[in-house]
Amino acid sequence: MEALGSKHYDEAYKIDKEYRAHYKDSRYFNVWKQVVDFLREIRDPSVLDVGCGTGQLGHYLSDEGFKNYVGFDFSMEAIKVAHDLSQQQFFVGDAYDSALYKKFPHNVVIISEVLEHLDYDLEVLKNVSPGTNIIFTVPRFNCKGHVRWFLEEWQVEKRYHDLIKIEKIVKITSMKKTNKPWIVAKGVMI
Repeated sequence: MEALGSKHYDEAYKIDKEYRAHYKDSRYFNVWKQVVDFLREIRDPSVLDVGCGTGQLGHYLSDEGFKNYVGFDFSMEAIKVAHDLSQQQFFVGDAYDSALYKKFPHNVVIISEVLEHLDYDLEVLKNVSPGTNIIFTVPRFNCKGHVRWFLEEWQVEKRYHDLIKIEKIVKITSMKKTNKPWIVAKGVMI
């Protein structure tokens, strides 16, 4: 399977109203609640959200008091919607561009709903500096656009152990509307 390009996502963000809905109405809200729980464990988090989509997670983080946040996505349409949904800082950028990871100071990288869509997920992770906290999500199911998925925690650890010291993994077994299973992980870049 091959990753889908920004044009595909631009169209999806234009058509699917779910991406413009309040974050509590998103199918990903239960996953994001775990992201917030992990974020609360990090002292003075300064967040870089890689592949932020339409900014729903950024909006949720703002409402939860996390104001030191920057998100980027390769979809121009996603960033337009993000600016409408939230006062957080968003910009268009490519996850493979290593310069973007140095542009804004941060001690946490969030990568939610991204790694499974990338042909070269390990190359993206190599852009994150050692010692940086990371919170990431991956699916436990296959669907259109997924280059990979993971059935069990050990598969996540096996794939990413050379780059991330994984501290915690939580399985989310129910998602709003879809009931699809996800894995949310927290760690530190090696």
